[in-house]
Amino acid sequence: MTTADATRSPKQPRPRPSVGARTARFDSLASASRLRGTSTESSTRSRNTDNSLRRTCSTMATAYDLRTGAKRWRATVPGVTRSQVTQLDQETAVISAISGAGPFHVVDLRSGALLWSGTGIPTSVRLEGASRLLVTSGAKVSVHEPRSQTPITPPTKVPSTKYVTRAGGADYQFPDPSVTAVRLPDLGVQWKVPILGDDLRITAIPNGFLTDSLDGHELVAYLG
Repeated sequence: MTTADATRSPKQPRPRPSVGARTARFDSLASASRLRGTSTESSTRSRNTDNSLRRTCSTMATAYDLRTGAKRWRATVPGVTRSQVTQLDQETAVISAISGAGPFHVVDLRSGALLWSGTGIPTSVRLEGASRLLVTSGAKVSVHEPRSQTPITPPTKVPSTKYVTRAGGADYQFPDPSVTAVRLPDLGVQWKVPILGDDLRITAIPNGFLTDSLDGHELVAYLG
């Protein structure tokens, strides 16, 4: 045996994977929102199936009786994490991501039953005394009754979906240096006017709108 052989470190065995190493579970992220006795909590699972990593997300929605604290129902809502609950009317609510477009689900508030699902940014509005759900997906907007996936107004391209404020049954949109009034629910263009200056802020009022510059030195009002 040579000196080099005598001082060589013994070969270390390779570590063996622990049992269950192919499956990982991530703890619940957080309780994201509460509205009228309804709460949601999110979870994410990561599973190795057929040598491919598949990640599934879901939200658990739970409704409570506000008078007694008793649990009324509990339902799993797939595809949504960090969620929020928005009431549409006395019987329905929409569960969606806190920010940005993504899957959303309309549920029955009495039973927790899933009524229908979609993808986009859902917005609750009141039109002529009735609740409606606006769904923004890319450059298009559709209008729905709360309990129906079939739209009242099919997906329609509008001038802008980035800067929008709503009042008086219209969308006031900022495409380029102008304001466009888009009628609801038919999504037709009512009028368009130019706005001078940059970095403006818009405030909707029932019979028109106001714009002012962010530094407060300019104010323009439109009525009618």
